[in-house]
Amino acid sequence: MREEGFTYADREIFKTGKEEIIMDTVLSDEFMDKVQDNFAPIESLMAYYRCAIMEVETKFNVLNEQFSCNMTEIRSSLLRRE
Repeated sequence: MREEGFTYADREIFKTGKEEIIMDTVLSDEFMDKVQDNFAPIESLMAYYRCAIMEVETKFNVLNEQFSCNMTEIRSSLLRRE
C-alpha cells in the first residue's frame, strides 16, 4: 500500500483497522472450526506416534528384564564352577 500523502494518524488508523480485521477473522467461530478440522488428522497421527513409542518402551523394558535374568543365571553358573 502506498503511504505517500498519509499522515501518521492515517497510518495508525489503517494499522488499527487491519489488526481488528485480523483479530476478528482469527477469533471467528468459522476460522476456529477450520483450524480444528485441519488439526484433527495431526492429532490422530500424534496418538499413533505416542502408542508406537509406548510399544517400543515396553519392548525395551521386557528385553532389559530378560537380560537381567540371563545375567543372574550366568553369574550363578560361574560362581558354581569356582
